[in-house]
Parts: sequence; C-alpha cells; structure tokens
Amino acid sequence: MNRGLLFSYRFGCFYCYNEANMSYQNYLTKEAFKAAFGVKPSKAKMDGEKVLSLGESSQKVISFIEGDEPFAFIKLGEAELACLSDAERIKERRQKTFEEKTRIVMKETAGYYPTTDKHLLEYANLYETRMKNADGIGILGLRKEGYFVKTYSKSHLLMNGDVLNPVLGNWTPSLKGRKILVIYPFIDEISFQYGRREKVFQKNPQILPEFDLKLLASPITMGDETDYRFPSFMRALEEMEARISQIDFDLALVGCGAYGSLLTLYIKSIGKKAIQTGGSTQLLFGILGSRWENAPYIKELENEYWIRPATKPKGFEKVAGGAYW
Repeated sequence: MNRGLLFSYRFGCFYCYNEANMSYQNYLTKEAFKAAFGVKPSKAKMDGEKVLSLGESSQKVISFIEGDEPFAFIKLGEAELACLSDAERIKERRQKTFEEKTRIVMKETAGYYPTTDKHLLEYANLYETRMKNADGIGILGLRKEGYFVKTYSKSHLLMNGDVLNPVLGNWTPSLKGRKILVIYPFIDEISFQYGRREKVFQKNPQILPEFDLKLLASPITMGDETDYRFPSFMRALEEMEARISQIDFDLALVGCGAYGSLLTLYIKSIGKKAIQTGGSTQLLFGILGSRWENAPYIKELENEYWIRPATKPKGFEKVAGGAYW
C-alpha cells in the first residue's frame, strides 16, 4: 500500500482522503481496493504498522472497557493536525507564523481561542506531550496523520477510525450497567433522548443499553460563539478537568472539538477510562446532523424519535459546514 494513503471502510466499501480539497471521495469495493493497492484491506498498514480492521478494533475496545486498567483511545482531527503541522514548521524555522486557514479551522471547527501564535503553540506542545499516553488511535486517513502518530505516540494499537463512532463500533452493549460520563455540548438533547432510548433504537435496542448516565457540557466556543466565563481555551480546559475530577464514573465518552483528545488523555491520567467518540457521540442518542443524514447505516436506524440539536452556536454553519445540525 502506498505510504500516506489510508482508506476507511464504511457501507461495504472503502474511500480515500483527497488532500487537495480535504474531502473523502473515490469509493472502492474490496476487490477494487486490492487491485489498486495489491493487498487486502485487512493487510493495510501505516508506516509499517498494521491498522486493525473494524471488527478487530471493536474487539480491542470491548476488551479495554471490560478490563481493569485505565485507558485512552483518541483520534487526530483535521484542525489538530493543521495546528501540529504549522507548529512543527515554526519551531524548525521553516515557517514564521501559523497559516490563516489553520487559525480559522481551529476556532470555527475546533473551538480554540485565542488563535495567536503563542496560544496555538501552547496547544500543540500540550497535545504532543499528552499524546504519548494514548493506548490506541483511530486512524482516519487524514493528511500527515501517520507522521504525527509515529512521531508522538508510543501506542502501536492503530484501529480503524470508525470504531470510535459508537454506532458503527459495535462495542456499546458493553456500556450496560456502568457509570458513563458523556462530555458533549448537547447535554439537554442527550438527556431527553436517553430517557426514551427504547423508542430511539427500536430496531437495535442493544446500541443504547441502560447505564448510569452522567453529563458534562463542554464549552461552546466553535463558529462565532464565545464563552465569556473563560478568557482562553486553556482556562476552560482547566475548569473542565477540575469538574471531571469530581465526578464518579467508569468510562467517559468525549466529543468536544479541540478539547476532545486532551480531556480523553487527562481522564486516563486520573485513573479512569475514556474514548474520544468525537462528533459521532450524538448519534448514540439519536441526534441527527447533516453529516450523517444520508448515511445508509443511519437510514436503517433513524425513526420519528430522532431529533436535530436545538443548541446552536452563533455561526454554527461554519462548524464543518453545519455538520452537527
């Protein structure tokens, strides 16, 4: 398989990431994948390391959930990778300042602020430091993902990125009976939907089993929104960490932009378990967004009890094109 090219498997086919326009395209069947790259999808590697299939990844997640040790499973998003890339070039004196498109995606999509060079470098340095403690990484096939995983992560557990989607990952039945902390912006919607979970997942009730749900709202600072309680992202992060440390839970599902990986890794550091489920966290509770509205696996599950988020930041349409609404 060509270095730097990774394919994600969804809906019975594979698709690649187009670096030119930062989008996924070119769907391939298993047969076309093998013809193009000379290997079966299950043999896919990234810089010499095997990327587990979705089924293998699911079994790993289940074993960690049911185990006794703290862990953190994370993924690197487009905004974080852009920030890490610029930061590295600046530190190596190959670039003077962060690119404007990086500042924009870090604020509008990931919710990071302020986006001065000083603050973005602070984020990149903290990310690099914490990333060393990740137990597994969901591989999405994004630009420079392989480089930063190899450079800053000690983990050799590379998983199909779809496993971090709680609906696709096939591990949520293992949540049954546990104390589950969900960190996400839409906590009112999640609470409402969980209260009628039997109706939300009529065809597959095992997707959302009964557990002790605990909720923590993440600051809404993406788009054009500002949270005036906190002068900076780092101050908001400190407050979130302090609140998490006071909550009794077994496992956290974390989906909150630039906070996501950092909080997931913090949770492991205090002896807990955490999975960075990202934006797909809302799917576990039957909360639809435009990103998934035409996805076949959602079409099979969606019914009249699925909702759209009522919580909307200013400029929500700038957040990945309004993908979560």
